[in-house]
Amino acid sequence: MDERLRRYYLTALGIEPWCARWPLPGAAPSPEFPPEPVAPAQPDKPTAAKGVIRQPPRPAPAGQGVSLDAVREALGSGDDAQPAEPSVEEAPVEEASATSVAGQQAFSAMVWHGGHFSLAASAAGDLPYKLANRLGVNILCALGEVVQDGATVFRWPPFDNPELPGSDDATFENVLERLTGGSASGQWILLGEEVGAAMGSMLSSKGHTVLLSSEQILGELLAEPAAKRALWEHMKPLVQQGQNR
Repeated sequence: MDERLRRYYLTALGIEPWCARWPLPGAAPSPEFPPEPVAPAQPDKPTAAKGVIRQPPRPAPAGQGVSLDAVREALGSGDDAQPAEPSVEEAPVEEASATSVAGQQAFSAMVWHGGHFSLAASAAGDLPYKLANRLGVNILCALGEVVQDGATVFRWPPFDNPELPGSDDATFENVLERLTGGSASGQWILLGEEVGAAMGSMLSSKGHTVLLSSEQILGELLAEPAAKRALWEHMKPLVQQGQNR
């Protein structure tokens, strides 16, 4: 077993790991302290604690000592020389891209596709899927659409930790391209501030058209009748467009 793993298990069990620092008779060598030759026992040397007076150090023989001035001259520094402060070059600060998606706040959206319009709405809050899906289908039905499939849920970032792989802009655009690929006409209605900010510019760059963008989310439309009426007022021109097809 790996020694670090063994120590981890012992510590987790409350057992303090112990390794012999010197070889023991009949014991395997310790993993951290390889066996060393045992030096013969030496008699204890007298110490100051036993009353033995230490002799002062002897001066170096002539020709072997080095003067302080010689050391300073070799190092090229005098008494008045001040150490030069190291120069620190500041690295340029890169500004975050205004179109970066990875730095935006998390959001959840539901996407529906009709024959002439597509809808992406914010699904913030604890909104049951069945109830939210029915509302999205009814919004497109009010525009004369027939929705065959249920909503596709899109959550960003895909993990709670945005530092994990798969939370970058490239992944975001790749997933959105697959979602928007089901749009027959490329005409979109966006509901929710986060959805509009994250998807609006991307849809425009891919040749799609955002016909309507509102800050209202599905939860508000379900809870407030006034929010439904306000959204309907914005959708009336789209109804006329559908009748003229």
